Amino acid sequence: MNPNTDPFAVLPEAFRAVLRNPRPVAVYIGIAMAAVSLRPAATYALTGGEMPEDPDLPLRLFRLGSSLALAGTWAFTQTLVFSWLGQELDRPLWRVKGLGDAIARFLVLWLILDLLIIVFGVNAGTLLEEDPNHTGGQFLLLMFMAMQVIAIPVGAAIMFHGELKWEELGESLSPLGRQFPATLLVAGFSGAILAILLFILMPLTANHIWLQPFIEIPSGVAECVIFAATWHICIMDRDAEHPDNDFDF
Repeated sequence: MNPNTDPFAVLPEAFRAVLRNPRPVAVYIGIAMAAVSLRPAATYALTGGEMPEDPDLPLRLFRLGSSLALAGTWAFTQTLVFSWLGQELDRPLWRVKGLGDAIARFLVLWLILDLLIIVFGVNAGTLLEEDPNHTGGQFLLLMFMAMQVIAIPVGAAIMFHGELKWEELGESLSPLGRQFPATLLVAGFSGAILAILLFILMPLTANHIWLQPFIEIPSGVAECVIFAATWHICIMDRDAEHPDNDFDF
């Protein structure tokens, strides 16, 4: 990916980067589709296709366990694919020493972000199902949507920095602030994709459960574009701040 100081070039460059690297994108989409397919299939097997109004303890435990398993699956997939993409987009400067090194550096990072999304989403859904005007539920829904928008840019910036270190969190995220116009464009794109998923694609497939895994195709491509765009922002910032620096963590 060629560094570019124009913030409006970030998204076009990210799309080109994703097109140049179809294998990690395909892996990302494939695992996502499999994960999304397995959960409703297991739920159907337990309930016979009809969800009870008051689920019993085993079904509640299944929901909890499946949510945790889903978070772990997403975290592993993001660690694998985004490390792969990161190396391709900034070769030879940014690198990890194999999958084990990537897991040690980044799995906890993505697990935290994914668990926050799930916690906000599940609790918002529970409260709003009981009362659509519930203030706490509406707040959690806003938090859920905000996390969906910022999770990948935040995770990508921390990955670019090298690993999650709480004492260096501000430094890790500082490129997003210094390159704020580009960051705002990426956040706007992420928000637009989320709106399309929540308000168009998901309602269209609500009564056709077999179609729901296919939502992961545009969603997965968009998430890889968001990651690549954030990576480009970090490269822009690094080269602007340290044009002659031999970056190597």
